[in-house]
Order: sequence, then C-alpha cells, then structure tokens
Amino acid sequence: MKRWLFGAAMVPLALLLSACFTLQGFNILDYSLAPGHATKVRFTLHPSNFDNEAGPPLTGAQYEFVIVGVPDTSDLTAQKAKWGTNGQFGGPIPMGVNGSLIAAIGSACASNGLNLQNMTSMTFKAYVTPNKIADKNKFSKSAVVEVGLKAQADASPGDNWQVAGIAGEWIDDGDNIPNGGDIFGCEGMGFGVVHIQAA
Repeated sequence: MKRWLFGAAMVPLALLLSACFTLQGFNILDYSLAPGHATKVRFTLHPSNFDNEAGPPLTGAQYEFVIVGVPDTSDLTAQKAKWGTNGQFGGPIPMGVNGSLIAAIGSACASNGLNLQNMTSMTFKAYVTPNKIADKNKFSKSAVVEVGLKAQADASPGDNWQVAGIAGEWIDDGDNIPNGGDIFGCEGMGFGVVHIQAA
C-alpha cells in the first residue's frame, strides 16, 4: 500500500527579497476524500513590503504565484486556481497554469531552503496571476488563494498522500515568460496530507 505520512505543518522560509505577499497559512479544506471527490487547498497570504506600488525593479506590483505538488504516483490531481477568493487585492480572479515557471525557478529559491530540482518524487503545477498585484500597504488584510484538488476515480481507499504548497512572486524581465533572466521570491511553503476513504 502506498503511504506518504507527513505532519501537516507550514515551513517558514527566510525572505529572498522584499516580498509582496508571504505565506501565513496553508491548509486542505477536506483532508479525507472518497475516490472521484474533490476539495480545495487554501493559501492565506499577507502583504509584507511597505508601499509595494512604488517603483521597479524589486519593488512595485509583481506577478504572484502558487505551486501545488503531489507525489508522482499519487491518486491526486491539482485543478483550477483562483486568486483573492475573499475579495481582496483584486480578487477573485482565475490564475493561469504556467508550465514554464517551475523549470525557471529551479534552484533560485535554494537560499530559502527550497530547491525544486531536488524534489524529484513530486509532480508540481504552477499558477500565476494574470496581472501584477500591488499590496497597497494593506497589512491588516489577507489574500486567499484556493486551488482545486481531486481524488482520481480509481484512487485506493486507505492511501495517504502528501500535498505541498509554495507561494511567491515572479519579477519578470519584460518578456512575460518565466526564464533565467527573471527573479523569483519563494515566500513560504506548507504541507498537508489527504487520506483516501472508501466511497
């Protein structure tokens, strides 16, 4: 039987640079799923950079991203994502899947304790805001991001699967494509577990 048992906990990471939003909470809304059923993973983000609207390149509004990871052989699939489901910071707006972002980040966040190149047993899916998000000095507010998570129809009851969540910002070099010329700030990582129950 396949098992990934890890305690659900958020791992605080040092800031790579002045961040727009840092991860303050990561949780799975329903940790027990029957085959074919779905839930959501929720990221709670807070502004952390004073007057984020003031001037580039390392300040000012930036693209925000979240990444969801599941074990390669798991019964889980990440689905659609939405920024600002609580109506804050321009939300709610859909976040697009961006397959280039994960490869572009690579080891860029290694100084934060996160190196995606070393996490070879997981499948990651990255989502990016369609526009740059400014925090507007609203430090008492939060931005909530929700990503769908579905158990496959043939999921095996009794399995436990780790789910990883990463949040950060992408500072683009002007071509609107994540690549080696860009800067990435990974601002937090969390873990949870989904149990597959009998239908």
